[in-house]
Amino acid sequence: MDDMTDKFAIALDPDTPVEVLIKLATDEDEYVRWRVAWNPNTPVEFLTKLATDENETVRSGVAENRNTPVEVLIKLATDEDKDVRRNVAEHPSTPAQVLIKLATDEDEYVRMRVARNRNTPVEVLIKLATDEDAVVRWRVAENPNTPVESLIKLATDEDKSARHAVAWNPNTPVEFLTKLATDENETVRGAVAWNPNTPVESLTKLATDKDEEVRRTVAENPNTPVESLAKLATDKDKDVRSAVAENPNAPGGNMDYGKIAEVLHEVADNKDLMLSSNFAGEEFYTEFADVLELGRCLSGGWATSTTEGRTAMRFAWQALCAMRSIDTETDFENFDGWIMKQAIEHEVLDES
Repeated sequence: MDDMTDKFAIALDPDTPVEVLIKLATDEDEYVRWRVAWNPNTPVEFLTKLATDENETVRSGVAENRNTPVEVLIKLATDEDKDVRRNVAEHPSTPAQVLIKLATDEDEYVRMRVARNRNTPVEVLIKLATDEDAVVRWRVAENPNTPVESLIKLATDEDKSARHAVAWNPNTPVEFLTKLATDENETVRGAVAWNPNTPVESLTKLATDKDEEVRRTVAENPNTPVESLAKLATDKDKDVRSAVAENPNAPGGNMDYGKIAEVLHEVADNKDLMLSSNFAGEEFYTEFADVLELGRCLSGGWATSTTEGRTAMRFAWQALCAMRSIDTETDFENFDGWIMKQAIEHEVLDES
């Protein structure tokens, strides 16, 4: 490692002693000074000095430093270099009055960073929601402080990134999440599938979305109903099935359910292969013994032996019905009785 590389590393290291940083603050190399300006241990008085450095990269580092005093940020807000102003616009200590001014900056990325700053006044966010540049409206839609009225307008924005951010925002009204669930863009629908406030009805519809990423996100959502998880357990996409396995609402526990999802998929696609390998006989399909075996995967034994096991078994049944287009509610009672009979015959349950 040469001397210059050593200087870079030392100037950037948060554990570098203050006296060393002070010496490096006047180094002839601007990139060394920039690293000192960025370093969280650089004393405030030297950040103040570096804020007037002739090099814009150094001043940009000062604008990014979380310890830079407010009065210095105010001065840097009028810097001729756009990267300096961008960092001021994003700084958590930048005063509201400065953010108001930067909201009209000629550079769209300055306005964009104002739009995503949590300290930006609501009235500024309302104005930026109609900005001519899509990247600005996108960041407004992401901001948790953006008022509902603006989110509603942005829900129909021509830019998909803005609509995606609205679909992701936890403050978006349910009725607009429902509308966005039918958006033409899959990333928007995926954001709706992620949103913790998306209604069950929308999650149910999105569970059959043509895009696998949307279905995977539905499978991950803790609010997705068991019936939809059962259908997704047989999805053709492995990542979707794995997401179901990790969902806390999938009965039977994560690790076991991963196995049931895989077995169900094999049952759906590879009957002949499974028969030829003596995995199970024809009765595996004719008497629903496959579901019984899947119940073992879930509960570690006969699914009827515990309340939790029976819940897991119902889930397995729903998954198989989804795969075979069987009416789950109509047929489950007969199936449930058959399972009980088998459990008694195998001395898992007492006949009494």
